[in-house]
Amino acid sequence: MNTASFVSRPDDRLPRYQQLRDDLVSRIAAGEWAPEEAIATEAELGQFYNVSTGTVRKAIDLLVSDGVLTRTQGKGTFVRRPRFDSSLFRFFRFVSRDGQPVRPTARVLKREIVKPGEEIRDALRMKASEKAIHLSRVRMIEGRTVLAEEIWLPRARFEALATLPLDQFEDLL
Repeated sequence: MNTASFVSRPDDRLPRYQQLRDDLVSRIAAGEWAPEEAIATEAELGQFYNVSTGTVRKAIDLLVSDGVLTRTQGKGTFVRRPRFDSSLFRFFRFVSRDGQPVRPTARVLKREIVKPGEEIRDALRMKASEKAIHLSRVRMIEGRTVLAEEIWLPRARFEALATLPLDQFEDLL
């Protein structure tokens, strides 16, 4: 950590601790810290971002409550291994015909590399010259479509998905 720049452009409309939270998530997603690896200390992060320890602590508290990080007293703050049962799938409360809980499967129908419109660019904080990966995907239960998704990702950050064969996408991105 030798430069005090954000991985992605921060949204200046957000409080500084939320900007920091978003940037830490970007750094984790980019692989800077692996699951179960300790992140930098609060003091190091405060110095790196030129913010108070309280601001860093508030950002980390959000990430702990989101299940992204975990704190171990006397050892540090660690990236949590993803637990999809308790996070993402709490939004998918589907049941089979016999009433048993089921998770939807996913299938990518279409992928295109395009320059997104202004609304998408703004939401993803992309420059006008940047391209995005646009995925059209469906979620299915017992072979029946129950949800259609349109997913937009900045190509620069998700390049591996630009060439991944469609049948190799898993149920979770």
